[in-house]
Amino acid sequence: MNERARSMFGLDATRGERTPFLEVIRNTDLHEVFRESRAAGEGSVAHRELRLASPVERRVQVNAVPLRLGADEVGVVMVLHDVTELRRLEQVRTEFVANVSHELRTPLTAIQGYLETLLSGALEERQNARRFLEIVFRHTERLGRLLNDLTDLSNIELGRVALKLAPTRLDEVVDTVLAIMGPKATGGRVGLSSRLSPDLPSMLADRDRLVQVVLNLVDNAVKYTPEGGRVTVQARTAAEGQVEIDVTDTGIGIPPIDLPRITERFYRVDKARSRELGGTGLGLAIVKHLVFAHGGQLRIESEPGRGTTVHVTLPIA
Repeated sequence: MNERARSMFGLDATRGERTPFLEVIRNTDLHEVFRESRAAGEGSVAHRELRLASPVERRVQVNAVPLRLGADEVGVVMVLHDVTELRRLEQVRTEFVANVSHELRTPLTAIQGYLETLLSGALEERQNARRFLEIVFRHTERLGRLLNDLTDLSNIELGRVALKLAPTRLDEVVDTVLAIMGPKATGGRVGLSSRLSPDLPSMLADRDRLVQVVLNLVDNAVKYTPEGGRVTVQARTAAEGQVEIDVTDTGIGIPPIDLPRITERFYRVDKARSRELGGTGLGLAIVKHLVFAHGGQLRIESEPGRGTTVHVTLPIA
């Protein structure tokens, strides 16, 4: 066994040689490959993919060939390839395709249904026709948002977004976001305000992308805060040359079981509610990648029924 194999099975340097195979590596599937290959004779190659449970869970591709050691003795050469990450990425890709298909199908089905109704005669009913066309328009807007977010996220992940880093005043960024989100907050009867330290230093950031980060966070906070609630944007100087931005709401909160996955693409706590409110399920994934691209950190604290606080730390210019 080479060192990589010892590491894979959690063995120290002194164990293995001149010891029965099953005593060294306690994996019955691997032992079966060993026996099959030994019995198969020269020229045969055994292929198998196995799950190893310890010392850590892995998926391993095994290739085994018999090796004649003497006149009456046959051994086996086994090469193990760790494909754990490859299988994980395949699963991510499969889930991503399924999610995108589902997200596209929902508005497309609605658009098709309403247009068929209009073409079947509802176009002559002026009141219904207008209502149906408004619904179709809302769904096309949602499709546009989804495709824009997918393009954005893809470009960020592939490193195609060049950040134009420059000293940026956070108060101007927050004022811009509050001006954009003010009407939506007022319409939902949600209080929206900011509390920024007066001595905030400039930050090293791409202004447009920073607006996108704060806008996404405030939009989420307003969206999931019921009437009479509040959303507050705060900022202060943190330790080690960092500025911390906090977006706090008094909304519905996030269950602890969902918190670790909340920044994944298309992950939603309440799928029906999120779609009803026009969410694409990509906002927090975009925020996470943009924050990391700036050399910052993202942390989310939440309590169901009590609200959520998103902490973003970014470097000072």
